[in-house]
Amino acid sequence: VFLITTVIFLAGIWVGHLIAEYRFGELENLQMSLKTQTATLETQYLLISQNPCILSETDRFNQELYKMGRELSDMEATYGTDSEDVNMLKEYYSLLELRHWLFLEQIKDKCKQNDFKTILYFYSNLGDCDDCNEQGFVLTYLREKNPELRIYSFDINIDNAALNWIKDSYGIKGVPSLIINGEYYTGFKNEDELAEIIK
Repeated sequence: VFLITTVIFLAGIWVGHLIAEYRFGELENLQMSLKTQTATLETQYLLISQNPCILSETDRFNQELYKMGRELSDMEATYGTDSEDVNMLKEYYSLLELRHWLFLEQIKDKCKQNDFKTILYFYSNLGDCDDCNEQGFVLTYLREKNPELRIYSFDINIDNAALNWIKDSYGIKGVPSLIINGEYYTGFKNEDELAEIIK
């Protein structure tokens, strides 16, 4: 009995080690993929900056940024909100989002394009925001219905100088919080409320 128990115990440790190694390798692959994507996005940003009024290029940039955001969400769901690697990638992705938002503001000004509507969405996934998931679903639905809508999501718990500047400038304290076309709104907003605000 002792021998069988020992074998089962060691087998459990060995299987646990294999699973941990697999997950670590998977995380490394995802990190490498996302780092490549961020380098690509940064290069695209520099290229688009040469002629900011080429809207088809900015649309492609936006789609790739959105795709990267979904992959990061999947990583966070798999490895947890306390994963240091995931949080570092989230912080870097947030800076790319801010850059894209500022770039769109420049396009609206220089190219006289007022079609774009922008929403900066601040959330928390630490279990301290009951409405954040629902707000995220509503925003995703609105984005699919309105191709001119640009939504940028930021974890309010990320401590970054650029994000802190935005939070301080608009007085953002709680979540969910929204900055819609430069105006600050706090608390959950349903689809009808958001559609009215955007209009």
